[in-house]
Amino acid sequence: MKWRKFVMPVVIVGLPIIGVSSCIIRDDRLDRDFKAVTTGMSSQEIERIMGLPSWNSDCGDGRLPEVRKPANCIRELGYSTTLAWTGFAPMWWVVWLGTDGTVIRTAKIVSP
Repeated sequence: MKWRKFVMPVVIVGLPIIGVSSCIIRDDRLDRDFKAVTTGMSSQEIERIMGLPSWNSDCGDGRLPEVRKPANCIRELGYSTTLAWTGFAPMWWVVWLGTDGTVIRTAKIVSP
């Protein structure tokens, strides 16, 4: 029973620290990897660099319909911060693919 007096406080304090740290690490990695995405890359190259997107949809059908899309866009790959759905620090990285399936434009979108 004495071990519970030690373990429980460590768990109560440690789990939130681990959770917040993993969110920060993931978001920093996305931000760093997004800088490597360039015009002309394929969706496979993007996923190799950044991982699976939060959404992969036709242009205009994504989670950010208010964002202006390029004229010749056919696909939209979006990556959101870990806590974007909470309204706390909402940020997205969006990649638009053209008719040939390669990157035509990228944007980092930060909500005010």
